Amino acid sequence: ATSATVPNVNLFSPWTLANNNFLLNAQPIINHSPDVTICIGASTLLAASTPFPLAYSWSPSVSLTTTGGAVIAAPTIVNAYYTGILGNPIVIATPTTTTTYSLVVSNNSSLDTAYITVHVPIELAAIIQTPNTSICSGESFQLLSKTNIITPAYYSWSPNTALDNATVFNPKANPQNDITYTLTISDDWACYKTTSTSIHVEINPTLTVSAPITICNGMDTVLMANVSGGTLTWSTGTTTNSVFVQPNITTNYSAIVENSYCSNKQFIKVTVIDLPTVSAGADQFICVGLSSGTTI
Repeated sequence: ATSATVPNVNLFSPWTLANNNFLLNAQPIINHSPDVTICIGASTLLAASTPFPLAYSWSPSVSLTTTGGAVIAAPTIVNAYYTGILGNPIVIATPTTTTTYSLVVSNNSSLDTAYITVHVPIELAAIIQTPNTSICSGESFQLLSKTNIITPAYYSWSPNTALDNATVFNPKANPQNDITYTLTISDDWACYKTTSTSIHVEINPTLTVSAPITICNGMDTVLMANVSGGTLTWSTGTTTNSVFVQPNITTNYSAIVENSYCSNKQFIKVTVIDLPTVSAGADQFICVGLSSGTTI
């Protein structure tokens, strides 16, 4: 058998492709893509096929382009006729809301209409309610997030380093170093949004102080502190590493060392005891040669 050559034809006049026994006047039958769900901003192919060289018209034209990139105006005949057995008009749909597209297939005497719905779920929002923050080494921090959808949302924090649970909206973080967490929120259609937050970990200042001390009332003593990574302040207001104190009652003195975010506080107890009371009795007079307490 020889291949038929398809001429430029008037689609609205009877014409028979005799070599392949196709009749333009036959009832068109459409095979087409099923309904589909896409994420907002995504695209999907809408495809249809028939066993006859026919005229195809898609509507609405909003968010439709050809595979070559041309914008489709409504109504538009796409791929008017074909040389092969099957015609496959394909368009690209990029709707921003759920849209039902109709495809009308026509020949000289008959029409067939098919409908394809492209579902577009509400656009996801991924919101971290705890902005960039700083914590002290050894502290934990509660991350909080939310989204705008009612249907199930799936949370994924990355990396999962130092998180108690990387798949919940509010994990507790206990990082030892600076870190940036990225949150991905997705839905049942695999649509997703990402956002991120950073945690700065500040090194705690160190502080060691003198041991508790006991002094007698009226005495003074010196309190000592060794610090690094911050500025020292005593409860007396002194900012040097040593301070002289002379309490008259037992007193707890504090030393605190601070940097931009963190602090370390220690106490020194100075116990004050009263001097013992000594009494030798009243003054007495004695005669020469007698001792105290001699009776004459």
